Amino acid sequence: MALQFGWPMAVGDTVYSDLPQALSDTARIHARRALDLLGSTGPLDLLDQATSIGVAAELMLKAILASVDIALLRAKQSDSQTALTLAGRPLDPTLTLPDMKTVGAGEALDALTKMAKAWGLPAWKLLKPTLLTEPVRVRDSAVHMGFAREEANELAVAELVRFIDIMTQLQSELGQQGDWASFWTDEYLERADEILRLRKVRILSAFQQAIVVAKKTFAARWTLPTAADTIRIIEQVDSFPRVEHDQTSRHHRCPACGSLGWVLYDIERGAVQVDTSDSPHSVAYFVEQTAIPTAFHCAVCDLLLEDEEDLSLAAVHQLDLGETDATDAEVDRVFGGTDDDRWDDDRWEDR
Repeated sequence: MALQFGWPMAVGDTVYSDLPQALSDTARIHARRALDLLGSTGPLDLLDQATSIGVAAELMLKAILASVDIALLRAKQSDSQTALTLAGRPLDPTLTLPDMKTVGAGEALDALTKMAKAWGLPAWKLLKPTLLTEPVRVRDSAVHMGFAREEANELAVAELVRFIDIMTQLQSELGQQGDWASFWTDEYLERADEILRLRKVRILSAFQQAIVVAKKTFAARWTLPTAADTIRIIEQVDSFPRVEHDQTSRHHRCPACGSLGWVLYDIERGAVQVDTSDSPHSVAYFVEQTAIPTAFHCAVCDLLLEDEEDLSLAAVHQLDLGETDATDAEVDRVFGGTDDDRWDDDRWEDR
């Protein structure tokens, strides 16, 4: 049983069981401050805003991790002091601030992504490292170098609001408390909704501009009578220069010039499943594969799309690649032992 040790949170001393909610509340404070400072141009206001943007994102991630298990907040290189403090049993409870080594924003997002994927939560497909690019960039620039710019902060605020939208969806799928409306409350909800709307407008505008540029490139390149024959040759031989073993590529009609371009996909392998249709003579292990689009390129007009939202606007979506045999490593990781041992294992009843 954890001791009633109180962490000195800014929202008040917080006991072990209340830490996830305290982290969420503090993330909310910073997110609201980031919105309140929109339009501010004073040096300290810009630095404060940039810091709050990044802190809000990191604490939101930690709140979700802590709701799953507080131990997940430990950094990989942490020591026993961190483990004991997170368990509510610090070696020295008289310290003004706990001496702890916890995961950073990137590590926390990676951990949540792996969990969401393993548990089959729909939100895992939205959990990309790029979600943190702008919030962390402005925070680190402000904290480490004193850099801050209004335009960069405005962009990062929009990305933070989108990040919160995805995180509250993940909370719902995990059965945790919290949703989009309650995070912002009535005071900030309309502003957050408007920021999301304007962000979508900006992304659509940028996508449309990329299409215009690609069309101009196409028109400038392919004016000769023999252009159609050349394009057909390019469509046949063009491909992504490098496709790794865990990737695949497929043709896709270019939204700018109508030629056949290529989509690069990352292959995601699902959980190991068991086929017992031929038991007791034998069993088979398989996984379901999904192709997640990461980029589109058309060599004819040179259109390149790498953002998932741009890919969606270009009608590039994930693919179901069907079933394939599980590797020995995948099977051992889940079941271990020989087939005979696995057959006698109680875990089979849940597979």
